[in-house]
Amino acid sequence: YKLFCSPVCFKSACFKISSCNTSIFKTTKLSKITNHRLTQRANMQDTIEKSLATSGRVLLALYFLVFGAQKIFTFDSMSTYMAGHGMVMVSFFLILTIFIQVGGGAALLLGYQTKFVAFILAGLTLVISLVMHDFWTLPAGELQTGHETQNFVKNMGIMAGLLVTAGMGGGAWSLDNRKSASI
Repeated sequence: YKLFCSPVCFKSACFKISSCNTSIFKTTKLSKITNHRLTQRANMQDTIEKSLATSGRVLLALYFLVFGAQKIFTFDSMSTYMAGHGMVMVSFFLILTIFIQVGGGAALLLGYQTKFVAFILAGLTLVISLVMHDFWTLPAGELQTGHETQNFVKNMGIMAGLLVTAGMGGGAWSLDNRKSASI
């Protein structure tokens, strides 16, 4: 038997409210089915949210791993590209970028120190966008201007995802969460 206050209080039937006029009802098969479906729906929603958070984090990580590794294998051409944009100390900044992208991408993939790593990657993305994709310095209407504009806006979207990740953390399926759950 469950204790119900009134039809209005039906949703909170599992709570005993002493100030209500009470009636005793048998728990029906319908209420058991409804409770089971609500529990299933909540579990499914929880799983979907965890999957989406993890998928977003992993996709961001892959972006940095792929392009960080690409810079290793195309070091000379990337150095020339950077020098063409007026970069100084090209080798130093390229090696630093590779280290941050590959190391940060790996940490993001695993969900390790996610908030800090995502914030650092967001900062790197902003700097790269301002220095390397400076579409505003190019003549309007040229193909290169369109490419640089597209890369700049794409990077702002990636930076937005990183800032959300920096704010929200690695999610349920991350090393960060595993570490905090065991404390």
